[in-house]
Amino acid sequence: MSMEELKKQLKEKKIGSLYLFTGPEKFLTRYYVNQMLEMLLDENTKTFNYTEFSGKVSLQAVSDAISIYPAFARRRVVVVRESTLLKQGAKETDWNVFFKSLPDYLCLIFIQEEVDKRVSFYKAVRNHGLIIECDRQDESALTKWVINRLSRYRKQIDEKDAAYLVALLEPDMTFMDLELEKLARYAGNSAHITRNMIDTVA
Repeated sequence: MSMEELKKQLKEKKIGSLYLFTGPEKFLTRYYVNQMLEMLLDENTKTFNYTEFSGKVSLQAVSDAISIYPAFARRRVVVVRESTLLKQGAKETDWNVFFKSLPDYLCLIFIQEEVDKRVSFYKAVRNHGLIIECDRQDESALTKWVINRLSRYRKQIDEKDAAYLVALLEPDMTFMDLELEKLARYAGNSAHITRNMIDTVA
């Protein structure tokens, strides 16, 4: 449901203030976060309005970044990626109070592959923002994705051959995307991906 809500927000260009991306499918996380960044930040002013933290970071550092007003733009984005903050500071932090006080101009994005759903942080994000679980996709979804992804290279593939390719590969979309690029390059000027091409490349 949250993934559908995010797609709706992107379509309507109405991005909120708080998001948590979690789950093992990093391709989806990267794809949707990049879509949000492209929508919220202008390339000419991104340097002033984007801050990213990773690993060990203090809550004070995040608070300081949040408090900076956007320069020459309407929105400011702060990304906290795979941070120890969620584990070490969870018990001492009243996340509900913290998230409730987020300014309207801010978009705060947490990226954490594994999150304990029982902790106050997770519950507070659910109360005040949107949680997007990027799980591994099933074969049916991956088959449709392969067809769509290859169309970006102006290549066509039959559904049964797309399903065959999905069955050959690990269900990791980042890895699969690299294989699709190799396949498209191998096909050269040919507009159609065949089973023989798949067997040769994959």
